[in-house]
Amino acid sequence: AGPNGTYICDECIAICADIIDEENEDAGYGENLEINLLKPEEINDFLTTGSIQHSVNFPDCALPPVVGHRLAILHANIPNMVGQVTSGVAKFGININSMVNRSKGANAYSVLELDSEVPAEAIEELKAVDGIFGVRAIG
Repeated sequence: AGPNGTYICDECIAICADIIDEENEDAGYGENLEINLLKPEEINDFLTTGSIQHSVNFPDCALPPVVGHRLAILHANIPNMVGQVTSGVAKFGININSMVNRSKGANAYSVLELDSEVPAEAIEELKAVDGIFGVRAIG
């Protein structure tokens, strides 16, 4: 069970954990491999605010509730990536109220708080930028 209308039963979580354990054993990782499954509230938080917690590949990025419009972008941690993201948003006349950018190794995660909704065309253009892995509008 989880908060704010997010419900994943304990039985489903146990079944998923068993499947992952079996797959890891079949892959030769052994029984002692430690896996950190997301809790239902962490899944809900990611879906509703864009927050990332306990990721293996991306940095933790805790965010407050969405007020208005938000854009979450998974991308490579390389020079000028943030510049390309902000220019891509500005091209459509959208103001960035605030921004968070966190990196972990070769990967980074940026979240932009925006004055207005991002058109689908802008999202598609951002997705086409070399080094951007994913773009998601929230709110």
